[in-house]
Amino acid sequence: MIEKIETYICDNLEEKISLKRVSSYFQISGTSLKLLFKMHYDEPIYAHIRRLKMEKAAVLLRETDASVLAVAGMVGYENGSKFAKAFRTVIGMNPKEYRDSCV
Repeated sequence: MIEKIETYICDNLEEKISLKRVSSYFQISGTSLKLLFKMHYDEPIYAHIRRLKMEKAAVLLRETDASVLAVAGMVGYENGSKFAKAFRTVIGMNPKEYRDSCV
């Protein structure tokens, strides 16, 4: 089941993915979903989703000319500053620095 949930999350990275939405889709309690992710990935589900989004954003920043704000939208962030903060937390630098380092 965890593989199906992971695929669902990866297929929907451009959207806001909530615990309620995922648990409802897979007909599993939110508590069970949180425990399943913590046991399997050794990180909370929200941290896992954020990491996947930022990994996708890193690829987009490296491989496209899309603006940072456009990339933020492609991974489900409407707010550029929240995206930049999440990116820095996961990747270790802000999106512009990251893009510049890949040139």
